[in-house]
Amino acid sequence: MAWLDRIFTRRRRQRCFGPVPSWARFRLRPACRQLSEQEHRMQELLGLVVPPRLTMADEELAILIEPAERRAIEKE
Repeated sequence: MAWLDRIFTRRRRQRCFGPVPSWARFRLRPACRQLSEQEHRMQELLGLVVPPRLTMADEELAILIEPAERRAIEKE
């Protein structure tokens, strides 16, 4: 099905990182908070000076959410 290929195939010029739409921020907020809590737990467990910074992938939006953007979503 050619139309599915157009939807699910990332093109070279298509962005991977980008702003998260305002309508999706509410849905992503709990997952962002949970990921931050896990980062802090791993920091304590491994004795790291700086917590790990994980990138979040949203399959529905087909974007990657950088750690800074993820933290901004958490605080809203």
